[in-house]
Amino acid sequence: MKTLSRLILVFLLVVVVVGTAFADPTTLTAVQLSPDLRVLTVTFQGQPGKHSAFVIENPSRLVIDFDETALARITTRVPVHREPVDMIRIGQENGRARVVVDFGNHPVPPFKLDRRHDSVVVHLGSGSIGGRPAPPKQQQAQAVKPKPPTARESRLNSPPAKRNDLNVKSAGIAENLIYVEVTDEKDPKRAYRLVFDLDKTDFSVRGATVSDPTGSVRRFHLVSSESTPQAKVDSLEKKETPPAVESSPSGKGKFKWGLQSGPQTGLQSDDEFTEQESMTRGPLKMERFQLKPRQSAQTN
Repeated sequence: MKTLSRLILVFLLVVVVVGTAFADPTTLTAVQLSPDLRVLTVTFQGQPGKHSAFVIENPSRLVIDFDETALARITTRVPVHREPVDMIRIGQENGRARVVVDFGNHPVPPFKLDRRHDSVVVHLGSGSIGGRPAPPKQQQAQAVKPKPPTARESRLNSPPAKRNDLNVKSAGIAENLIYVEVTDEKDPKRAYRLVFDLDKTDFSVRGATVSDPTGSVRRFHLVSSESTPQAKVDSLEKKETPPAVESSPSGKGKFKWGLQSGPQTGLQSDDEFTEQESMTRGPLKMERFQLKPRQSAQTN
């Protein structure tokens, strides 16, 4: 009985070995690369056997070997010419099929092999193989569009504005006269008054008067000639009492300046100056006011 059992076991082993020897070998039938160049699919007729993958440098290549695998009549060179893949080559030697992915000067990305029923899928750009950690991903620099600065950042980054030594205290209009009063920023009690005589018909300035806190007055008179308007500047004169300007509130909340009668306005008519005088004295020269230091009381 034991002898019969042993004979049956030997017979079964022989059948398995003979069947395996005469079975059809696995055949590589197709190699496909996805449009995004991230998935490589190797298809077989039969179940794929043992396989391995490794990287070769200079130039960069990914090599995948399939043991005991035949090669069907397929194209052995598949040009891609899309970065980073240049070409896919397929070959066979000593009963082993080989698939080579050429990356040229580009480094081989991280990859992972996934074995299925009748195919092997190679994922490019993620995962690891054989317990070996995948190399770090290549970080591509992306152009970052600069954000427009906010209003607060613009104020902080902008250069400091130049401060003016004079501030406009009040202004107003009375008939054809325009009044402007400015004060010294360091000493608000020091006021300067400017009065302009405006011709509304020609929209031009007939004359102007400027007075400082010390009572000095400078008059500007514009005289028209046949060719070009000329201007006459009176010399500075000292008044015992500086011209005063009074203001009265108007209905709209603004101040309307009043004009005092008498020579305090400092304005003269254009008829007082002849064309010959204006041509002799020359055109108007604008002179910048220099602040006069406050005179201190002297003791005898």
